[in-house]
Amino acid sequence: MVLDDDFIIDEETGHHLYEMARMNPPEDNLGEGIEIWVFAESGDIKTPHFHVCKDKIGEKKGMPVYAVDIEVSIKCIDELIVLYSRTGHSSWNELREMRDAIKNWLNFQAYDADMTNKEAIRQEWNRNNMSNRVKGTEL
Repeated sequence: MVLDDDFIIDEETGHHLYEMARMNPPEDNLGEGIEIWVFAESGDIKTPHFHVCKDKIGEKKGMPVYAVDIEVSIKCIDELIVLYSRTGHSSWNELREMRDAIKNWLNFQAYDADMTNKEAIRQEWNRNNMSNRVKGTEL
């Protein structure tokens, strides 16, 4: 299969347009401007994670760029361990309200699914990263 470079969202990470899943609908109770994304990872095996994004500030190749973009570990998900940030937020120190909203949201029933949001994040990661799955006991 040949990948068209027009579908590459981020050349640094290799994320592709067709490998993205937004986990929260715009009308959810997470907070204005906050989006939760799960990406499929290609190439090197990555630590299972999801992205917390907030406040769109522009676009790159037709996809949003955010003021806050944090990678959070899926393993021990309730601890909200920051793995990496493209925007300089290496901890939740300046983002405590957002962290607390996400902690609550993780335990709510997922949009259009019979599971919690944290279970839905794990499921979506596992669907898209078959060689690096997260067991339910690791949440």
